[in-house]
Order: sequence, then C-alpha cells, then structure tokens
Amino acid sequence: MKQQEQIYAALYQLLRRAPDETASSLAEDYSLGGPSPEPFALHLVAYLQLKQACPALLSSRDASPTATISAELRSAIAEASCDR
Repeated sequence: MKQQEQIYAALYQLLRRAPDETASSLAEDYSLGGPSPEPFALHLVAYLQLKQACPALLSSRDASPTATISAELRSAIAEASCDR
C-alpha cells in the first residue's frame, strides 16, 4: 500500500506543477467545461484545488440546468475557490 501512496503523491505533484496543462487535458478528455463533466475530472480538480480549472468549472455550471448541477460540481467549484 505504501508504494501505491507514493505513486499517487508523485502523480499529484506532477499535475500541480503543470496546472494549465492539467486543466486543459481535463477539459479535452473529461468534458470539463461542458454540461456533463466526468466525475473523475471534478474529483481531481477538487483534490488538487486547481484554480486554473475555474473557467471550465463555471462553464459547466452555467451549461447545466440549475436543477441538475451535481454535488460534485458544486464541491469542485468550492474546493478550487472559484467562488472567490
């Protein structure tokens, strides 16, 4: 288990070092910015507190009908401090 934790830590560190590229990849590959972003993208943005993803997160929020904005999307917006 320790080795897996080290791999995840290294991966997260790499993604944090390239925040613009990370946000761009999540938009291209996981629909971040569209009306139905993939849960993986939302989780990763929230975990990394990736402020660079705020424009895409807010686009996803605006593209979604108000009644269907997911808790994951709300959480990612809050964790990335997009509402500040």
